[in-house]
Amino acid sequence: MRRIGTPIKRGGRYFYLEFGAGGLGPGTSLLMRRDLEGPADTVIADAELAARDEGLVRVVPSPDGRHVAYG
Repeated sequence: MRRIGTPIKRGGRYFYLEFGAGGLGPGTSLLMRRDLEGPADTVIADAELAARDEGLVRVVPSPDGRHVAYG
């Protein structure tokens, strides 16, 4: 079962984490929506991080929503 985190609004976009079965870390992806009812775009996919043996645990979108710092 996948769960989602609380959306963060920056620059007219909503960013949120989608967690895998294990919770935060491996299996987590970052998604973005222009509005809460619209379609989601994947910003950082778990598969990209898993290929480097990494997991997503924190994201900080810039105030204008054009950039995201993550780790």
